[in-house]
Amino acid sequence: PEPESPEQTRLPLIKTFSNGDCFIRSTWKDDGQVFAMRSGDGSLARFAHQRPELGSVCMGAFGEYLVVSPGSASYRSPIHYQWDRATRSANTITIDDMNQLFPESGKSAWNTTDISGFWKEGQPKAEVVLCKSGNLADVIVNELGQAYHVSMKYVRRSVIFVRDPGYFVMIDKMESGADEHKFTWRVHLNNRDGSGNLTKSGANHWHFSRPRANLDISLFSDTKITTEIGKGYMHGEGRDYSPGGISELLTSRKFNLR
Repeated sequence: PEPESPEQTRLPLIKTFSNGDCFIRSTWKDDGQVFAMRSGDGSLARFAHQRPELGSVCMGAFGEYLVVSPGSASYRSPIHYQWDRATRSANTITIDDMNQLFPESGKSAWNTTDISGFWKEGQPKAEVVLCKSGNLADVIVNELGQAYHVSMKYVRRSVIFVRDPGYFVMIDKMESGADEHKFTWRVHLNNRDGSGNLTKSGANHWHFSRPRANLDISLFSDTKITTEIGKGYMHGEGRDYSPGGISELLTSRKFNLR
């Protein structure tokens, strides 16, 4: 049969899958905007090759990868556990600088670094509580309160895509009860090739430029917040299984907005 594109077959522009992958896109054409979010509890494949990153998001637009995942190094590299498998390398929320729960101890024959200070073994869970397409906007709501080492009433992340003019709103609502905690919200931006540029353009407002697309980020909160810009790490397209190999060297860069 003649092949048909997703546009021709009219595949939906908003979709959640049983493995926890959630997507909103503006179109199936090449110049579209695509937003992804991670939910679920391991699904049928459980947590093999995953990291503690429930609620994490990624975004691309107009042919540019903008909000990014770091990729992965060799399993024998210290950075595999210190960064690749750490929640702080993902675009989600950490509580008290700890990883989300994860069904691993963080120890292996290859890992000789002590990461016990931010790694707690457990069974994390997130659940999509709403996925709806409307006339003006699409929305996905993800509840991930059971992904953390402390008891939370809720950690609810809602993503809304307003089709015209085409922008995303991400709303995080967190409540822990009587205890006080430190909540850290991160977004990692693509500067692997050195052509990304991040500038602050006002109070809690940043402008990120790439060759083919720009991204404005505005942050609002009903409580006092502090912000900072730092360096993260984004791997190259290849992987190297030898300690000290070329794919394990810190030759790439990305921004870490926290």
